[in-house]
Amino acid sequence: MTYSWDFPALHVARSVDGQSNVVTDVDWMLTARDGEGHSASLAGRVGMAGPDPDIFTDFDSLTREQVQAWVEAQMGDDLDVLKARLDAMVAEMADPPVAILTPPWAAPAQPEPEN
Repeated sequence: MTYSWDFPALHVARSVDGQSNVVTDVDWMLTARDGEGHSASLAGRVGMAGPDPDIFTDFDSLTREQVQAWVEAQMGDDLDVLKARLDAMVAEMADPPVAILTPPWAAPAQPEPEN
């Protein structure tokens, strides 16, 4: 299973302790793919801790990798639960527990004869 993150929105406070555009919340979407064409996604929002002035990164200098590290750190053990849930969703898509079958008394469709 491979996982990919997307961060469609970063919520910011315009000014906190002299810092501008401080990220307060991150909207995230995590997608799991099995390589066989099945995928599932979950989305949510995670709150960020207040800024550390010693390691503050200006908003315009943020990277996807940095935001991903923040989100994963804030999620902690919940990230494993989230991935397990996505794994189960993908597995169910690959082998659905419910199928649609033609009733046994219905005649199968016959192809048209060729002339």
